[in-house]
Amino acid sequence: MPSAGHSMERRPRDLTTRYIVLALLLVGGFVGAGGWFVLFGTLGLTIDGWWPRIWLLRQASGEAPSTKVITYFVTGVVTDLAFATVSYLCGWFVAALLEG
Repeated sequence: MPSAGHSMERRPRDLTTRYIVLALLLVGGFVGAGGWFVLFGTLGLTIDGWWPRIWLLRQASGEAPSTKVITYFVTGVVTDLAFATVSYLCGWFVAALLEG
């Protein structure tokens, strides 16, 4: 449970890091960075999205994460991978269009 004053809901200004990571992935696709770049982007998106939650969960209880939390985490990683891949491919596609 979140403590008083902490909310698991993200405010628009908290999303800036996600936008920066997605923009970097777009640029990476545009300049032709390797496919490994998508994995680093996924890691950045996942850390940005889950760090506050993990911190709050660790403070709330000393127990192991439930299967529900693990399922949400895995689903989040897969979603972050999809967003990272789409952003990278958009940059790659734009570069291919400009190349002729």
